[in-house]
Amino acid sequence: MLDHGVRPFVVFDGKPLVAKGGTSTKRQAIRKQATDDMEKHLDEVRELELQAQSNPSDTQLQYEIGAARQRMERSAQHSISVTQPMVERVMAALRAMGVEVLRSPYEADAQLAFLARHRKVDAVLTEDSDLIAYACPCVLLKLDRHSGRVQRLNWADIQSVKTSTGLSLKSFTDAMFLELCILMGCDYLESVKGVGLQTAVKLMIKLGHGQRVIQHLKVNKPNGIRVPPDYSQRFLEARFTFHHQRVWSPLKRGIVHLVEPLPEDFEGDVDACCGPPMDDDAAAKWVHAGVPPPAHDPFSRAA
Repeated sequence: MLDHGVRPFVVFDGKPLVAKGGTSTKRQAIRKQATDDMEKHLDEVRELELQAQSNPSDTQLQYEIGAARQRMERSAQHSISVTQPMVERVMAALRAMGVEVLRSPYEADAQLAFLARHRKVDAVLTEDSDLIAYACPCVLLKLDRHSGRVQRLNWADIQSVKTSTGLSLKSFTDAMFLELCILMGCDYLESVKGVGLQTAVKLMIKLGHGQRVIQHLKVNKPNGIRVPPDYSQRFLEARFTFHHQRVWSPLKRGIVHLVEPLPEDFEGDVDACCGPPMDDDAAAKWVHAGVPPPAHDPFSRAA
């Protein structure tokens, strides 16, 4: 990127959100299973390598060793738990290369959305499709490091999207699209079993509001769908989390909410959804990993 005149700005995840607790627990279980699988595949590689010592010309055995190593490497990748000291070392290495870096107060997705919405960056490059729900003006997905190709999604084109069965998002507002994403399942709320893309889009087109969709599912139970008793409240909390997470403002040099002001009628736990507040000095130390903040706003090109 640097060689082609692209100015990257790397944002790291920060402290965990209570609102993401269920997702974090599941990912811990996945890492534990991956660790167990990695050890199993390692034993398999060692056993095959012992066999290869007495049969060095056995091509089938060499093929099996290669396949076992690939399985072991894939499991190892999924077993890794990224710690904050790891993040700080990578941030230091990137700074040494002249790359701007930032550690988000909480979720990197919300921080990236803040920078993109305020036109501080031209595009957001990610592997996480959840960023689409944040209404970033331009999202780049699935970068192929060899060809340099990516999938580009411009927010202005969202209404031109159609599902595989021809359902159109033409009538969708930003709020409707976010609620659609939550209904289909996100980091802050699992989808109701039986509610996929087609069902969610169809009901949002018909009813226009997430809470009306939930009420419809509760009352009519189409295809035997069962809505958990606390789903409606958790849906409101997930929507609040998407809208109002705490992020770092490079211009104000302090913590702000992604969208302000906060609604007065929200009855959930604000800090659980948005992350606890930080004073400006503590926040600056956290987002810059203990080094002095830049003397200038690295985004000064934007208003």
